[in-house]
Formats: sequence, structure tokens, C-alpha cells
Amino acid sequence: MANDNVILFPKWKTELKEESLKALEEKKYAEALIKFDELIKFKEVSHEIIMGKLICLLELGHYEEAEELCINSMIMEKGETYYHYVHIYLTILFQTNQYKELMEYVEEKLSNPSIPEASKLQFQQLYELSKSMDNSLKEKNSINYIKSFWKSVENEDIPKQWQLIQELRKTETTPKQDIGLLLQHEEIHPVVKTAIFQWLQEREINHQVLVSKLDEKRQLIPTQVPNIEQTPFIQDILKKINLVEQKNPTLHSMLKEMIYRYTYVKYPLLPDSDNIQQYATSFLALGKQYLHTYEEDVDEQVLSYMEEIKMCETLYLSIIEQ
Repeated sequence: MANDNVILFPKWKTELKEESLKALEEKKYAEALIKFDELIKFKEVSHEIIMGKLICLLELGHYEEAEELCINSMIMEKGETYYHYVHIYLTILFQTNQYKELMEYVEEKLSNPSIPEASKLQFQQLYELSKSMDNSLKEKNSINYIKSFWKSVENEDIPKQWQLIQELRKTETTPKQDIGLLLQHEEIHPVVKTAIFQWLQEREINHQVLVSKLDEKRQLIPTQVPNIEQTPFIQDILKKINLVEQKNPTLHSMLKEMIYRYTYVKYPLLPDSDNIQQYATSFLALGKQYLHTYEEDVDEQVLSYMEEIKMCETLYLSIIEQ
């Protein structure tokens, strides 16, 4: 068992340091790393030793450990040494394809007017390289995702279709017309159609598209339709059940989830505002039913809406994992 109180004598320290630097110079990275770790274990944490360990970690492909060491070193250091660690940290992000994280970090650092000019130039170069690589990666991913998406349509793999649309939305690719036409096809699941319509909105598609869902059809311009959370339907329903929150927080939380799921499945073809009160009554009655506190008699229209809500719950939960 190692003794934490062992002292590294000056002569041994000097020899171990010389050996570690020699191993590094000879590109014996695994051997050098062991020696650097020994030095650090005995509290020898000079900039030269930390930098030596970082080089070994990078050359050996231990990027996660190198990233963690960089972050810890940046916390401890200031001045020019600090920016050395920042540059290595950015290099790690670049080599591990974390282009978005790199660009966000550089933007933050460049907002500091006291950044050294040399570091500023290095960071800007890394930023431009990352931007180019990120765009290339997104383009490559989008091509693969599109191919996989059409394969999942062919195989009727609905969860996969929804997941791939989510990935395509992240690539910032603009969907082609054939994707938009799927909004008309009855064989495409309502939840998948919602994801496709959201994608059209994000890419600012401003021409009419035909949406067919659950026996309803409508021509809509995606950019002119509010996001799900901002639709009058969901906003008005939430106002109607607002008083429930104080009386029964559990029921209120359940109702909010039910309302969102229902809206997600139906979106963008939502009920008219004339029926808001009946829908609110239906959600409340169904929520109480789920909690075994349902005692009220309701009319046939409310019962019909309750069945519709349950159907939408099933459609939502069959595709989107909770």
C-alpha cells in the first residue's frame, strides 16, 4: 500500500523529471506519462510537467483525461500560461469533433478585451476551421440521415422515422419537397408529421403545404403557425385548468402532460376555440379518472373528447419514450 506521506527528495525529483522529459523527447509517451504521473503524485505540478503530461495524453489518444486536466489547469492558472491551456483545450475539442462547443467557447473568450493578440489570432483560426468542419460534418450527416429516413419509411419503422427527423433538424438542413409531401400521406404517423412540420417551421418554409391528419386536412404556411407551446389551444386550455394547481398539484402536473401530448399529436390541426371549455372539462375528467377520483357525470361530447385524448396519448407514447 502506497504511503501518501512519502517525500520526493530533490535528487530523485531532478532525476525523475529529466527521465520524463527525455522519454517525451524520444516520443516514448507511455513511459513518459508514468513518470509525469509520479511527479504529480508528489505535488510536483509545474507548468512544464503539466504540459508534458498533456502532450503524452494527446499522443496516446486519451482525450477525455486531457480535457479534464486542461479544465482543471485553466482554473488554477492565470496570465499567459492560462492561454496556453486554453489553446490546448480548444485543440482537444477540435480533434474530438466538438466543433460547436469550440466555437461557443471561442466566442466567449474573444469577448474579453484583454486577450493576448497571439492567442486571439490562434483562437480565430481554430474557430474558422471548426466552422468549416462543422458545416461539412452536418452536410455529411444530413445525407446519411436522409437515406436512413427513407429506408425507415420503406420499412415502416415509425420510431426510427421520428428519431431521424430530430437528427435532421439539428443539422440545419432544409427539407426538400418530397419530405413536405409526406404531410399528406395517411400512412405516415401523426407524431412523425408533427416533427416534419416543426422542421419546416425552423427552416422558415413560407409557402403553403397540405397537412392531412386523423381525418382532417388543411393548407397551412409553416412560418405562420405558432409553435406548439404558443398555440391558442394549449394556452387557453392551461388557463382553464389553472385553479387545479393549488388544489391538486399532482393532477395539474398530469393534466399539463396530457394536454401537451394531445396537442403534439394533433398539431398543427388543432380544435377551434369554440370547444375549449369542453376540452378542458374532458382533460379534467380523464385526469381524475386516472387518479381514481372521477365521480362526475359528463355528456356524450365530453366522453367523445375523452376517447380522442386517450387515443392521442397512445399514439404519442407509442413513439416518444418518456
